[in-house]
Amino acid sequence: MLVKKTDRAFHQVPEYVYPKDSVPDYLNLLVPNVDNCRTEFLIETIAKQSKAILLIGEQGSAKTVIVQGYCGKYDPEVHMFKSFNFSSASTPLMFQVNNVFRVHKELQICTF
Repeated sequence: MLVKKTDRAFHQVPEYVYPKDSVPDYLNLLVPNVDNCRTEFLIETIAKQSKAILLIGEQGSAKTVIVQGYCGKYDPEVHMFKSFNFSSASTPLMFQVNNVFRVHKELQICTF
């Protein structure tokens, strides 16, 4: 997608400054561009309305990193975040068991 320098979205992309004193973690590295800035804006706008959000896209389109960055803004003492990668082998039972296990583990609930 071509973006003109006069495009409003172009001016909202912050400049990326590579850290000089450390090497960034490649899996969590997100260099801002028009697409991921737009996606972050839409996530924040929709989340303020307390509506569900589903991100779809090609591999490597920064879906996971954007969501992790968004969820990382919240206090982990108040909000719990868990990522689950779906594939053709995923089943509803796998998803449910994974979530129930995580909630029980975080709340330290023992089931007998």
